[in-house]
Amino acid sequence: ELLDRVALLEERLRLTNIPEVTDDDANERSLLEQFADAAGDWVMNSLLPRSDPQCSWHWGKALCVPRCDCSFQHRAGDLTPSRACRARPVDEPREGCDPDVSGERGAFEKLAAFAQRKSDAVAKGALTFLR
Repeated sequence: ELLDRVALLEERLRLTNIPEVTDDDANERSLLEQFADAAGDWVMNSLLPRSDPQCSWHWGKALCVPRCDCSFQHRAGDLTPSRACRARPVDEPREGCDPDVSGERGAFEKLAAFAQRKSDAVAKGALTFLR
């Protein structure tokens, strides 16, 4: 019964005019695999919110780059931080924006420094208590 359903699904897919991929490797793919790829492309291009290609997420600094032109603007459906990086609105003020992020500590570096300070304080308190 399951094989009959798969055969029926492949026949229906064959009738939907999905464009064929001409790669030699693609000829070995089943219609179900081709359908999964087409469905994934449709979801990414039709359902999910648009993202700006010039904006991307800098994982080390935990911010969108280029910083002066892009900002983190999450919308429902954004699957990654890079998809949530979008161009800043034209009317948004950009005074004092330095596009160079190389010398700036990122959020993860700030978090690590904060954790280090707190753990040092706890260790110091423990040593004081033990004396």
